[in-house]
Amino acid sequence: MIPAPAGTGSALRHRHPWLLLTLAPVLLAQGMHVRRSIPRLPEAAGARAGVAGEGRPLRLLIAGDSAAAGVGVADQSQALAGQLVARLAPDFRLYWRLEAETGRTTRQTVAQLRELAPERFDVAVISLGVNDVTSGIGARRWAAGLEQLTTLLAARFGVRRVLFSAVPPMHLFPALP
Repeated sequence: MIPAPAGTGSALRHRHPWLLLTLAPVLLAQGMHVRRSIPRLPEAAGARAGVAGEGRPLRLLIAGDSAAAGVGVADQSQALAGQLVARLAPDFRLYWRLEAETGRTTRQTVAQLRELAPERFDVAVISLGVNDVTSGIGARRWAAGLEQLTTLLAARFGVRRVLFSAVPPMHLFPALP
């Protein structure tokens, strides 16, 4: 199957619903094959919260999916959280927390963060998107979810700055048809 340019899935679904319906059996089979054939790697071991460094205080929340959870490395010190801590600790008294889980979508992240007790964070680093794309929610719904997330981060946690990681180039994933 030839991959569609980024962002065209939602447009295809709205302009040509009959085409999507016609392709549904093929897409379903491909999806089932991908889920069966791709190994599920463990999340990185190690601390998911801590305090490090000296200097001005900075409260950091890291949230999201498998990339934030450290899938692909053995320990959180090698993952996104650990690398951020290592780079920020020389300049800040860093209070950090990781709230991430493999397979998590934006909607699930919003729901999970709503369950946390309110706590103050200055900055949030968010890694989301792959599971939203593979679930086929569409660009508008994903953008609405990100807006809901940023609103929640500001209102519940006092976050003043939200940084989003880029969604990887999924059309280059060798395991995806």
